[in-house]
Amino acid sequence: MDINREIKRTVDTGKVILGTNKSINSLKTGNAKMIIYAQNCPKSIKEDILYYSKISNVPLLEFGDFFPIRKFRCLTDENIDRF
Repeated sequence: MDINREIKRTVDTGKVILGTNKSINSLKTGNAKMIIYAQNCPKSIKEDILYYSKISNVPLLEFGDFFPIRKFRCLTDENIDRF
């Protein structure tokens, strides 16, 4: 499975939350199904996401430098099962 293609397909549906603050709020409210974040994101943000994902039992996916995202992507689509 090509993760890049699957993420693009899910983003194209419009059912994805983009941005750090919205992603953290989605974790806090229990609406997140998965968080995808860049390997080079700031340490303080990564720690917040790790903390809230543990509390809400939401899986995380870390991407390396090859994927052009800077902050977090929060998938709230039924397509999450493909990951």
